[in-house]
Amino acid sequence: MYILVALDGNHEPLLIAFALGTINYDELWVWFMRKLKECLGDSVVVGFISHMSKSIDFAVRRVYLDSYHVYCCKNIVE
Repeated sequence: MYILVALDGNHEPLLIAFALGTINYDELWVWFMRKLKECLGDSVVVGFISHMSKSIDFAVRRVYLDSYHVYCCKNIVE
């Protein structure tokens, strides 16, 4: 399951989008990121925090060329 969460003005989580798919499938992540970009538009600056999936990293680099992308510290420690 692909889940996109943002923080609102009170720093509370806000569900933005979700989709079902295989976690390590590059083209599905690219599709998800493109749909996100269609909804948000080109002028919105976004950053990503994700687990250490090469598919997510691939999709972010392909669709959001200048975005900020880091890994969740919980996944780095494990």
